[in-house]
Amino acid sequence: MCSGAIIFADIKRVVWALNDEHLGALRVLKNGVHFRYKFDHVEVSAMPYRDLALKAEKLLKAWDEGRGNPYLASNLES
Repeated sequence: MCSGAIIFADIKRVVWALNDEHLGALRVLKNGVHFRYKFDHVEVSAMPYRDLALKAEKLLKAWDEGRGNPYLASNLES
């Protein structure tokens, strides 16, 4: 849903703090064939700052574990 909103809103640049190895459709769609003419105009900056990525990972891990779920999205701290 987020990827669809990005291309239909003509957003030109997307930056995220932390990669999610299990989700994150924008990376998959940008390399695919659907809406290629739209995705070719979107610049992607994944995890530009390690300190921000570590902070995001810590917050997301606390969120998941607080709900009783194991955290599986990333593993930067090891």
